[in-house]
Amino acid sequence: MHHRDIPRKIIASQSFGSVIKKCRYAAVAFVSLSLVLCASAQVEEHTSAALPQLTAHQIASMLEAKNKERADRLNTYKSTRTYQLEYHGFPSHKQASMVVDAQFQRPQNKQLTIVSEQGSGILREKVLHRLVESESESAKEGKQSTAISEENYEFALVGTEVKRGHACYVLKVKPKKPNKFLYTGNIWVDAKDFAVVHISAQPAKNPSFWIKKVQIEHDYEKFGEFWLPVRNTSVSSTRLGGQATLTIDYGKYEVHGLEQANSELGGVAVVTDWRGTVPQIDPAL
Repeated sequence: MHHRDIPRKIIASQSFGSVIKKCRYAAVAFVSLSLVLCASAQVEEHTSAALPQLTAHQIASMLEAKNKERADRLNTYKSTRTYQLEYHGFPSHKQASMVVDAQFQRPQNKQLTIVSEQGSGILREKVLHRLVESESESAKEGKQSTAISEENYEFALVGTEVKRGHACYVLKVKPKKPNKFLYTGNIWVDAKDFAVVHISAQPAKNPSFWIKKVQIEHDYEKFGEFWLPVRNTSVSSTRLGGQATLTIDYGKYEVHGLEQANSELGGVAVVTDWRGTVPQIDPAL
């Protein structure tokens, strides 16, 4: 063995030792992460399993009653929404966006104003503008015809699940009539507040002949005493093989309840960030 080869072997040995040490650290980190995930899963399983055993009818009745209570206490709100639409497929890729100011005044006066728009003219005119018109039309009809209620839907209990930190009942919903503002799929209902946390569904009525399927994922979060939409993603597959993805986000949101409006601090707005809504499936708050 030549003496000049010794340093190289030492270096190689040290490098190999360094790799072994990093692998050991990675293994320890992986095991720790696995334990954390297992513990989290056990907590979620225990939380959902501990929920009171209610029937689909009982859950739907409580949801409808609590929605009405919240809607009766909601006085006004303002928000700025951002609509993003991307289409991939025949004949070419297109995208468009639009910013809309939304204002609500009880009992059901909702005004939507387009602030700015850019991108493909055909997507803006044929899709985004029609979305705004569709929500305005739904608001004029009133929420009774589109509310998540036993008048509009059939309910079946699927089970329980923790959704984004909320212990929920999972209900399968099926519309009793082919209304374009109703949907079929699953809803996650917060077991404490009896409010919708998540919706995974398809429209009850196909919005267009050219659309083969629409999948909607819709999230709500609690803001004060009110549950408001936080994010929506709708993916539409067309008969020509294309796919359109619509995302609707919120910016700053101002909400006033009746108690706040009647108090001495009624003129003080509460401002926070909220994201997402789906016009055609807007349940009563």
